[in-house]
Amino acid sequence: MSRIWKALLEDRKHGSSVIFLRTLDALAEMARKGGNNLKQRVREMREAHPSMSLLLKLESLVQRTHDLTPAFFLQLKQAYERDHEQAVQQALHLLRRRNPRTLLTYSYSGMVLDVLSRYIQERPLTVIVSEGRPDDEGQIMAQALLDRGLHVRFTTDMGLFSFVEEADMVLVGADAVVPWGVVNKVGTSGLCLAAAKLEKTPYVLAVSYKFLNLDESRAFSFQVWEGTLWENAPMNLSEHVPLFDVTPFDILGGVIVEHGLLNPTEARLMTEQEIQF
Repeated sequence: MSRIWKALLEDRKHGSSVIFLRTLDALAEMARKGGNNLKQRVREMREAHPSMSLLLKLESLVQRTHDLTPAFFLQLKQAYERDHEQAVQQALHLLRRRNPRTLLTYSYSGMVLDVLSRYIQERPLTVIVSEGRPDDEGQIMAQALLDRGLHVRFTTDMGLFSFVEEADMVLVGADAVVPWGVVNKVGTSGLCLAAAKLEKTPYVLAVSYKFLNLDESRAFSFQVWEGTLWENAPMNLSEHVPLFDVTPFDILGGVIVEHGLLNPTEARLMTEQEIQF
């Protein structure tokens, strides 16, 4: 196993877009060197990241494909990069119309990071983000935003709810979109509900490849955290830390994808399709 592949299997810091693109690069290199176990490699990566819908889609496609050439993986990469860019542009259009001075986000999203990094080049923006426990993904997001020149207000996950009223807009990413809502890091659902109650319409940013129909959704893994919250915990204490929750479509302003802003009904209907690369 190459060092690069091993690092990808163990990567818990980057979002699904980064891991997906690096996986395609690694597979193209393996194919170039005559690798003959590429389907197994893809399954291995998907099992290492069972909550990444992009890898689930990739495994499904690879299992049906006979000619796994370097060009095959590079074409997938180009298609994803094109649609990722189009979704980012759609989100930028929405931000320009809404003209937020303060935006609230949650956890880490490479797509949201791309949007905000570009928006700050046109207009000033303060971003409110929290820790993103238990994996501290919000801290990673905050540092990435700071590195790109944004002003960041950082708080605890529960403290984030106190700042919803101060935000002009709420924008989060998605790990998957399933028939019953948007899957993202645990806490997203409560945050979006609070935003909707305060008429701070929450929006989700994704690419259509993250939409899973009912059959595909059954293969998506709602993982729990494997760490320890309470060191030297008392007897009879059991820890259960889910990593994801599902936000119902009807409390969202919509889901932004590469071809525009889907309203809740359109987003739900899109999960009835079989969307492939």
